[in-house]
Amino acid sequence: MSVFDPIRAAVEATTGLTGKVYHAEALKNASAPFAFWIQIREETEQALDGYTSLDTSAFELHLCSSHLDQLDTMAAAARSAVIGFQGTASGGILYERVNIRQITPVIREREVGLFRKVYEITINHQSI
Repeated sequence: MSVFDPIRAAVEATTGLTGKVYHAEALKNASAPFAFWIQIREETEQALDGYTSLDTSAFELHLCSSHLDQLDTMAAAARSAVIGFQGTASGGILYERVNIRQITPVIREREVGLFRKVYEITINHQSI
């Protein structure tokens, strides 16, 4: 199980994204609105005496919609779903710290007629 699986499921439960959150490689022919994610970093924390049991994983979450107001609503709901994981455990993983930040301006993809907002999600976690 991926660290992101429970978060993906929570984002997928938000209005407009049910069944429409994909890994970037599985995105072909998706109809808007939709979201896709990709893992961008994974590392184990190190202390002076060696590696700890705390890991950090980072993901990009791209939200896409043909309407800007719908994108804003989806983004707010997705953001709340992600933040809600801080301090919880799911699937044998303790989500100690969850940080989400917007990393690009909202853009309109002219070629496909969609607005896009991109978040970076950084998760400090450990197996329990």
